[in-house]
Amino acid sequence: MTTPDPWQRRHDDRHDDRHDDRRDDDLRALVGDAVADVEPTDRLAAIRARTTPPPRRGWWAAGGSALLAAAVVVAVAVVVDRGGDDPDVAAPTTAPTTTSPPTGQVPPPDTAPSGATQAVGLYFLGDTPEGTRLFREFQQVPRFDRSRDVLEAVEALADPDDPDYRTSWPAGSVTGARVVEGEVRVQLAPDAPDDELALQQLRATVAAASELQSITFSRGAEAFTVEADPGALALVSISDPREGRTVSGSFTARGVANSFEATVPWQVVDADGTVVKESSATAEGAYDRLYPWETEIDVSDLEPGTYTFIARTDDPTGGEGGGPTEDTRTIVVAAEGAGDTGSSGASAYFVGPGPDGPDAPAEVLYRSTSSGSDALGALMAGPADPDYETRWPEGSLVSYEVGDDVVRVVVDGGPADDPVAVQQLVLTLQATEDTDLPVELVDAGGDVVVAPTAAEDELTVQSHVQIHAPAEGTVVSGAFTASGVGSSWEGSIFCQLLDADGDAARERATVNGGLLDDALEPWETRVALARVEPGDYTLRCQTDDPTAGTEGRGTDVDTRTLTVG
Repeated sequence: MTTPDPWQRRHDDRHDDRHDDRRDDDLRALVGDAVADVEPTDRLAAIRARTTPPPRRGWWAAGGSALLAAAVVVAVAVVVDRGGDDPDVAAPTTAPTTTSPPTGQVPPPDTAPSGATQAVGLYFLGDTPEGTRLFREFQQVPRFDRSRDVLEAVEALADPDDPDYRTSWPAGSVTGARVVEGEVRVQLAPDAPDDELALQQLRATVAAASELQSITFSRGAEAFTVEADPGALALVSISDPREGRTVSGSFTARGVANSFEATVPWQVVDADGTVVKESSATAEGAYDRLYPWETEIDVSDLEPGTYTFIARTDDPTGGEGGGPTEDTRTIVVAAEGAGDTGSSGASAYFVGPGPDGPDAPAEVLYRSTSSGSDALGALMAGPADPDYETRWPEGSLVSYEVGDDVVRVVVDGGPADDPVAVQQLVLTLQATEDTDLPVELVDAGGDVVVAPTAAEDELTVQSHVQIHAPAEGTVVSGAFTASGVGSSWEGSIFCQLLDADGDAARERATVNGGLLDDALEPWETRVALARVEPGDYTLRCQTDDPTAGTEGRGTDVDTRTLTVG
C-alpha cells in the first residue's frame, strides 16, 4: 500500500527523553488547574514546575494539507487562559511581520523541541439562547515559542473536536504572528473574516496561546486592536471530559460557568434521549464572570455504550427568558474494570503476524482482550481480534498458583514444546498477576513439563506497535482515543482510519520522544470524527521504518475494526 506523503516526514533531531505513563486522570487534573481561574494568578509557575513536558505528535487533515493539533497524553505543560479586560493597545507604526526571524537570528526549527506541547484553550462558535457565543475547548498543540504557538493554535481553530462547534477561521486565515516587547502582532490574510464575533474568537485564542493580552491585528497596511468582550463568551463551557472520551466507574466533569446562584445542573443522556443521570455542580462564584465548577459522576451502573453529558446554566424563569445555555460532550461508557483495553473481558497475549523486514520474526505477540474471565480462560477462549490466534486449546490450561519464587501452572497437554506458546502464557500471567516471577508448567501429577521460564526481551517476542484501545468492534462517535504501547524509529507511530475501500478517512502521526528501540512505551492519540461518515472502518497503526522494509526488522502493524456511529 502506498504510504501517504505526511508519513514520509523525517525529523532533524532524535529524541531520547524518557516520559512517564500519565493517564487521563493526570491530564484532567492539570487541565483543571488550567481553567481553575479566569483571572491572572501565580498558579501557572507551580503547574509547570510539577509537570514534565510531553513528546510531540503532529496532526494532519486528510490529505496532509495542514498541521492542526499535536499531543501525546503522557505529561503536559498547561497554559492558563487569562481573563479580564485588555489594556488599551496603541496601533503599531509598521505592519506586523510574519514568523521570519530578524536578520542574524536562528530561525525556529521545523519541529517543536522534544517534549514541547501545551494544552491551550481554543475558542469556537456555538449556539445559545442569546445567539452565537464562544465556547472553550482544550486541545494539545506544539510548543515552539510564543510566535509559533499563536500560529499553531490558530491553525487548530480550523478543526474543533466537538461537532457542535464551528469556526470562522479556516486554515490560512492568519499568515503571521510575532511577539514584540510583550505585544502579539497578528497578520491576517486579505480575505480573513472581519465581523466582531470572529475577531473575538481569534483574540481569545491568541491570548490563550501566547499568555498575553496586548494584541494588535493587521490586514494589509491597516492595524487595529480588538477589546476583549466578556459578553461574547457562552455562560457555560465544559473543559473535561473531552469529546469522545471513554470512561468507566466514574469520571470528573469540570468547566466554567456564570449561572444563577452558582448552580450548574448537569445530565447524562443515553442514545435514545433518556436522562439516566442528573444532578448539579456548584461553581466557585456567580454573576460577575465565569467561575470554575467541578463534579464527580458515577457511571458504574450504566450499560456500556455512547452517552451525552450536558452541563447547563440554571434558569429560574423556567424558560421565559429563552432557556438555559448548555454545552455537551459525547462520552463512551466502558465496562468497569476493562482497564486500558476499553472492553470487558480478560486481557492476554496472542500470536499474530510479524513485521515485514527480512530479519523479522514470523510471529510476534500482541496484547488483546478475550471473552475469558481470567488469564487462563482468556488464553483458551482466544482473542476478540480475528488477526490474532491462541496456541492453547480449550482444556489445556487447568489452574495456576503464584508462589514465592515461581508461578506454577497445571497443564493438560497443549503446546508445551512451542516457545511462542510458552511466551504467550508467561507474558499473560506476569501481566495479570503483576509479577516478574518465572512460570513453570507441570502436569496433573506434579511432574515438570517445562522448567521455570522467564519472559524474553519484549522487543524480541512482542510486536513493536500494539493497540490496546479501542477494542475490536467498538462503536465510536464524535471522537475517540487510541492508545497502546510501541517502540519506533524516532518515536514515530503512525495511525490511519481506513474506510471499507482502504482509503484513509483520517491520518495522524504520533511522535513519542523516547520510543527508540529500547522498550515498549505507552502512546496515545486522539482522532476526531466530525467529518467522518458513519460506517465500518479499520484503525491501522504502524511503526516508522527508515529502511522501507529493505533491511532489519521492517514495519510492525496492528489494526482494529471499528464502527463510526
